[in-house]
Amino acid sequence: MNNTYYHLLIDASKSMEPYWKPLEKSLTHHLKKVNLNHSITSKNNLTISYGVFNTELSIFKVKPNFSSLNDEFKKVKPEGLTALYDAIGLSVAYLQQNFSIHNEDKSITVIFIILTDGNDNASKRYQPAQISQYIKRLQKEKWNFIFMGADLDCREINTILNVPNFKYYNFNKAEFKLAFNRLTEIVIKNI
Repeated sequence: MNNTYYHLLIDASKSMEPYWKPLEKSLTHHLKKVNLNHSITSKNNLTISYGVFNTELSIFKVKPNFSSLNDEFKKVKPEGLTALYDAIGLSVAYLQQNFSIHNEDKSITVIFIILTDGNDNASKRYQPAQISQYIKRLQKEKWNFIFMGADLDCREINTILNVPNFKYYNFNKAEFKLAFNRLTEIVIKNI
């Protein structure tokens, strides 16, 4: 049996504050649809985790096949700057450590979604070149990275990261529902 790990990394910097409630509602709907579709159609094991970041990263409890947000997420108040590279690097390390995701295990697929409205302006632990190398290496190991840009052209991020097969989706912050509908299609296609 194959194992799929879905990790959603969400920007919780101050610029996201006016849009947080619509994001929360859209995210809840998204998780319910992914969970329902998976339980009906898939024979793979699915584990979902998600985190929020600003200058710090918080990764929330991991529950196999959960369909709603937990209380910790509901307490998040967007603030601070965007430590995008730190959040990506720390999330990759978290997934590898907590799920024992190893290169040689071909039965594992990782879907790693990054939702941000801005470029990095606060990372201290990871540099763009490090993140670029991680993503390039992990893409060869069945990790699928997708950037979602809220009022941001994600190609700007890739001019810095220079990742081959860079997958991204740009959307307007006022349209979180449409963006998460698109995200649901992408995730369901890959699980």
